[in-house]
Amino acid sequence: LLIDPNTWDPMNEKIASMDPIKWDSEEALSGSDSEEAPIGSDSEEALSGSDSEEAPIGSDSEEALSGSDSEEALSGLYSEETSGKSINLYSASATSYAEADPSQSDPPEETLIEFDDPLYIDRIDSYQKKTGLTEAIQTGIGQLNGIPVAMGVMEFEFMGGSMGSVVGEKITRLIEYATNQSLPLIIVCASGGARMQEGSLSLMQMAKISSALYHFQTNQKLFYVSILTSPTTGG
Repeated sequence: LLIDPNTWDPMNEKIASMDPIKWDSEEALSGSDSEEAPIGSDSEEALSGSDSEEAPIGSDSEEALSGSDSEEALSGLYSEETSGKSINLYSASATSYAEADPSQSDPPEETLIEFDDPLYIDRIDSYQKKTGLTEAIQTGIGQLNGIPVAMGVMEFEFMGGSMGSVVGEKITRLIEYATNQSLPLIIVCASGGARMQEGSLSLMQMAKISSALYHFQTNQKLFYVSILTSPTTGG
């Protein structure tokens, strides 16, 4: 499968990924400075309602807590009667540890596991430098034995060929262009699945691509070939 020399015309090469978490944080910061009251501002009324003269629903709970049986009821949440011994659930791990090793009276300190994982935007930069590509797919128009075709080729070396918002957008635009120009479409797939760093944004691309491809194949009756290479997974 070789494109005829000097016929390849890449599409949408300047589209690159951004950090979706950064978008959310900017919106959250800008939203806090707005003059308008945020949605759910009635929470102040709900909080101030505790000072109202009317007793809230379930006010009998105070009487239940003030009763003499409340201490026993609350203590039942923290202790359990087993074989005539009161075992504190919070100290159960310490007790079991001391029984396992009598020489140790205190339980071992918890060990926090730290992951030195680079930021998503930094990983994008590193893969761009490593592969020379802006994203995990190249799309464009070329000729195959003199026949004009629209083609997309995925690159597994770019974050495992994972599909984020940019990959999904480039594939969708390629399909739409092939539909408008009545071109045959070839996509060479080498992917590990949706890009987890973008969360639901990456999952939305599957519906978008499927919709465009359905129109391409079913409504326009155009020719589409999907070439699965190894590795290709559905992760």
